[in-house]
Amino acid sequence: MIQVVNNDHEFSKYINDAYKEMPEVYACVNKLQSVPLRVNKKIFEILNTAVTKNIRLECLPDFNFDEYRNSKQQQYDVYQTRLKTTDHDARYFYLLSDFMDANKARALSISRAVKLAKKYLNEPEFYNTMMCDFRGRMYTSSELSFMQHDCTRAMLEFSKGKKLKTKLGVEAFKIHGANLAGKSKESYSDRLKFIDTNEKNILEVVKDPIENKWWIDVAKEKSWQFLAFCFEYKNYKELGTKHISHLPIQIDATASLLQHISMITKDKELAEKTNLIKNEKPYDIYTEILEEAEAILHNEYHEEHAVESEFVYSEQHKKYIKVPTNKFYAGVWSTVKLTRDLIKQAVIGTVFGGGKHTLKTYIFKEF
Repeated sequence: MIQVVNNDHEFSKYINDAYKEMPEVYACVNKLQSVPLRVNKKIFEILNTAVTKNIRLECLPDFNFDEYRNSKQQQYDVYQTRLKTTDHDARYFYLLSDFMDANKARALSISRAVKLAKKYLNEPEFYNTMMCDFRGRMYTSSELSFMQHDCTRAMLEFSKGKKLKTKLGVEAFKIHGANLAGKSKESYSDRLKFIDTNEKNILEVVKDPIENKWWIDVAKEKSWQFLAFCFEYKNYKELGTKHISHLPIQIDATASLLQHISMITKDKELAEKTNLIKNEKPYDIYTEILEEAEAILHNEYHEEHAVESEFVYSEQHKKYIKVPTNKFYAGVWSTVKLTRDLIKQAVIGTVFGGGKHTLKTYIFKEF
């Protein structure tokens, strides 16, 4: 399926005419949506308990909707019956989310994914349907998919497993676990060492993940996927090469947009910074840009003869007006800590062709 912006009929006609010209695109879409999946029962059991009992975990939003229901009862009542009697909950979510803050919207999305996982709990396999937008980017259409929240991704595994019977396979498995724990920018040997060093913690945490929150402390951003790895690691240690693993192993690109640019322009330095050229320790280009931005702001703010404002003639007002200088803005940024995520969003937005307005939107959203 190709998603077209604003029912653009002219573009729809172009897509239909170009159908025979894009066999690789359609083959890729079909390949992705032909992968059989199943629910990870261990993760479902823990997540379902946390959601239904509203157990407070740092890696989950608050699932207590009483406050929302009291303040928005009138709007909620309109849709409450439909939410209980139809399987097509997704379209009503967008109506409800208008009246909910980000925490509640995330909580509702996760609770619906858990509800969907419960329906598929004993199914040997199911599939995620895919669609393309007008740029060729691919998306899933289900709440229970590998493109959703960390905990939702953790509930999914391949229905067809493979044995971890080679050294390369075991190392890839361990490196995946270390990556989930935030070690993706360390060397391969250090990542393998991290798993070996923490083997006792990994085997201990699966006994009672609700009480033992080590998995949350060590993997802040991908806690649930790391917990899924911990369960898989326990099974591997018990069965060895006889263990059949169903865990998806993620191999992520480094700034893939910049990788494409480095290949097209044959920029060796950029290729090295985006890990197209093999290094023992991966580069993190977003952190490098962050450090460079901080240095520029520091120099602007501490420039000896710089002033924080100046008078500039305005054609619009037909007079000189006082405007802030770079020193002033550098001073503002000195009170706010730049983050890698903010830099990443700005870089991605720029590479996609976003202008100043787009970048301002990213910044405002961050703060």
